[in-house]
Amino acid sequence: MRDLFGRRSAPIDAQLRTLIACGLRFAKGYNDQNALSAVLHEETRAELEAHPYLRMLAALGTEEDPIAENLWHLSPHYIRGPGDYAKLAERVRAITDWALPLEDVAETAVEGEPRKLTFRIGDKVHELVPAIDGDRVDFAIVRRLSELLETCHPSRRLFFIWVEDSVVLACLTAEGRSRLGRETGVDLEWVDVLQ
Repeated sequence: MRDLFGRRSAPIDAQLRTLIACGLRFAKGYNDQNALSAVLHEETRAELEAHPYLRMLAALGTEEDPIAENLWHLSPHYIRGPGDYAKLAERVRAITDWALPLEDVAETAVEGEPRKLTFRIGDKVHELVPAIDGDRVDFAIVRRLSELLETCHPSRRLFFIWVEDSVVLACLTAEGRSRLGRETGVDLEWVDVLQ
């Protein structure tokens, strides 16, 4: 059975099992037994069943205590102040399970100048300057991190899907992404097109 958007409907425990089979990994401290109760703390059963897989992805990637280590449910208004781009880069590093080996991550903000995100991969220092001021994430930064991930670890990629007014980032193999699409009807896109 499918919902109005063509996604396969499924009981929430089956949704969780399917997503794990497609390559999502439980964060430390979570397993098949306690992950579902944690998900139900984030979302109601009715929401999870009304929007199969999408709401589950969002709940698994929650900001405060992620249930899946390779997901992040990110608000496009994540940038609240100095240091938030550094936190963003560190969280992207975390969802890649360090396949994106960022070191010495820092953000500088000097009055009258644009903020700068700097980090090192091996011996090379990278400097990224967000083009957007305010609280909105400059997704060009996320796209650049994705390009660097592909260079460092070609078998893993960053994918995304919009869930209402926020985005879920996922680090999967291309095979995991394809399987997720086939089994759930959720079509994750390459981060390269994230705007």
